[in-house]
Amino acid sequence: MYLRKSSLISLVISIMIILNSFNTPVQAQSNNELLDLYKEYIEDETVIGLTHTGSKYTIMKKTTDYMRIVFSTDYEIAFDSKELSNNVGYSEDKISVSSKFWEDDFEQYLTLTFYPNSYDSNRDIASKIYNMLKEEYSIISAYACFDCNPVLVDYIFMWNHFEGIDKYGHRVTPEEELTKKQVENIRNEITANNFAVTINDDGKITFNESASETEKFRFALWLKEEYGFHVAIMNNAMFEDKIYNIIEILNYTDLSGDVNNDGYLGVDDTDMLREYILKGRYTTEESRPYVTFNTQNADLTGDGVIDVFDLVLLRKQLIDSK
Repeated sequence: MYLRKSSLISLVISIMIILNSFNTPVQAQSNNELLDLYKEYIEDETVIGLTHTGSKYTIMKKTTDYMRIVFSTDYEIAFDSKELSNNVGYSEDKISVSSKFWEDDFEQYLTLTFYPNSYDSNRDIASKIYNMLKEEYSIISAYACFDCNPVLVDYIFMWNHFEGIDKYGHRVTPEEELTKKQVENIRNEITANNFAVTINDDGKITFNESASETEKFRFALWLKEEYGFHVAIMNNAMFEDKIYNIIEILNYTDLSGDVNNDGYLGVDDTDMLREYILKGRYTTEESRPYVTFNTQNADLTGDGVIDVFDLVLLRKQLIDSK
């Protein structure tokens, strides 16, 4: 039996619609409630928008100013944001301070974020804090970056993996840390709050396939507050979209050959010096935005000219140091 022409055309159209439905990309969804949950969970008020597809999030942030200082120290330094803000004459809500200490390298990195105010006042804050700290600590390098924070960045939430920090500072998962009693308590709370998640006897946490992103965040917030476990997050972007506007170096090192101003001699210095000699400049936009070429340290021969002879001498210094 042969199909009539009209029936055949209808059949072809139907097949094309079905095939196209498989090729239609999943559209990223925006959700105000999800944005509020995300900001509360990550504790980041600079986030002003997000879209998500599955567990992949694209985050929109405010452009904010910040300063970074690297200290040379063999002990951990404790910073008080309230004390810092009082000493520079600005309210604490204008400054957010975080610091990280690497005991192996005897260095400490202090990063200060200035919430949107004005460039002039933020520069004033950065200058006052730097001058105050350099009186007390040995500073390797320091810089301030204005209007240069990430604008867009992608993250993937690994909802099947939660982790925390034990009393020794080591990362632990719920399976490693939770007692049977705690597992039972969590299970009771899951039931009482209708969380779309299960936890087995070993402490493994698994979200139901039907769980929405808001349901996941609600449970994650509760688990974070009650037990201190955070969902693992992976940066899904090779390069974050950034704006490089004004970068001001507050402190240069005086180590001959340290052209990237990090306080050490290394391969990074030879790479930067070679690019500077070849191009007559160093384009920081193609790498770390805060690296500004230190012309004083680049003139290793001391002849007032930065050329291949300086590069040769730098390479010799690196070989001799090994």
